[in-house]
Amino acid sequence: MSYVPQFVPESGLGVLEVLELSRRPFGPLGADDRVMIEEIIESFALGNFLARPMRALSGGERALVGIAGALLQSPRLLLLDEPTAHLDPKNQLDVLQRLSLATKRRQITTLIVLHDVQHALHFCDALLLMRGGTLQASMSSGALEAHHLRTLYDVQARLFWHEGHPFVAFAHEHPHTTTHHVHKE
Repeated sequence: MSYVPQFVPESGLGVLEVLELSRRPFGPLGADDRVMIEEIIESFALGNFLARPMRALSGGERALVGIAGALLQSPRLLLLDEPTAHLDPKNQLDVLQRLSLATKRRQITTLIVLHDVQHALHFCDALLLMRGGTLQASMSSGALEAHHLRTLYDVQARLFWHEGHPFVAFAHEHPHTTTHHVHKE
């Protein structure tokens, strides 16, 4: 089992050192370990910043290094706590796409905490809906309906699909103020 925390810590270690340390529990680094490290560097596009210290990386870059290091441990189960927290949309998609591809290729069971319902629907095969530490529902991602979201979040929600992609809209109140905005259909 490997775990990637919500925030991959900054350190003075270089990216290559972090990746090498991920293989250390298996003994001294050998040729097979070096091949695994090179493959993960290529699949996660880490080559451009191998010598940089972790503290010099962006949040998205640190998330990729954390996931790459976790995968180098050859887990059967990968646990991730909000790996896309505080990332811009491009980096969120990059992290999730690389993670999805790597875990499917390696046939790893992955449990990921996500608060972005659209990302969960798009990248996850199954959903565990939790509220207040209690499991509310378990289902395939294709079985999620708007009423599940209304119950889970206690807010009005709409769920629709367009060209195979899920979209979620959460409602909001319009208090009587002088500020107005328009909703488009």
